[in-house]
Amino acid sequence: MYEKENTFDDDGGPDVFRGAPRRRKNGTGRIPGLDGVNPQLRAHMGIALNTGITEAQLRGLVQSIGDTLGKEAGDNAASVLGEVLAQRK
Repeated sequence: MYEKENTFDDDGGPDVFRGAPRRRKNGTGRIPGLDGVNPQLRAHMGIALNTGITEAQLRGLVQSIGDTLGKEAGDNAASVLGEVLAQRK
């Protein structure tokens, strides 16, 4: 029950992933608030892109991360997104 509630509950943040399954958006949106998890964030961003989330939606998420978790977390998420996008080109 714990995992189901925490995986699918609404995080209360802006819905930058309109139409995306909650599980995908919540996992990607919560990771940047933790220390030392850039590999996981990188993987989640790549998976999101592979499953239909757009670059613009991820950039919106990065903005939301900066607004809600602070500049340092936002800058870190932006850096990780930049790495993910560079590897895809």
